[in-house]
Amino acid sequence: MGKMTWAEFIKLCKERNVTPDKLSGFVKQQSGPKNQSDTQKLKRWWVNCLINYFKTYHGVPKNVDKKKLSSQQRIRYITRSAGYQFQWRLFNFKKVKETINGKLVTVYAESSISKREFNSIKHEQNITRLLQRHKIIK
Repeated sequence: MGKMTWAEFIKLCKERNVTPDKLSGFVKQQSGPKNQSDTQKLKRWWVNCLINYFKTYHGVPKNVDKKKLSSQQRIRYITRSAGYQFQWRLFNFKKVKETINGKLVTVYAESSISKREFNSIKHEQNITRLLQRHKIIK
């Protein structure tokens, strides 16, 4: 496919029933900041993981009717799934200053909060807000 004019592009979008709403996220992603740090990419990856878990009913037992689940119940299943705590600790890392070869360097390490502190965080509320921000739920 060679160079395309705006008229050809709009005609193609109309043929395939592509609305501006469907394209806006893609355009923002393609024209957004290109030089994101590794930490920003990891944080964005965590958000994508949570959205994917919500859409695929992650952690929901097979004997549960998925159509009858509310969004809060689905989120509760995500936070109580087997690997959630490990993934949360991995993606919500902390900055640590360490001395390497006599130089003070910032290093990123897995979060080392206690189980009690982890349980005191309102994970379900945080995931709900995140999904609302991304217009997955109301």
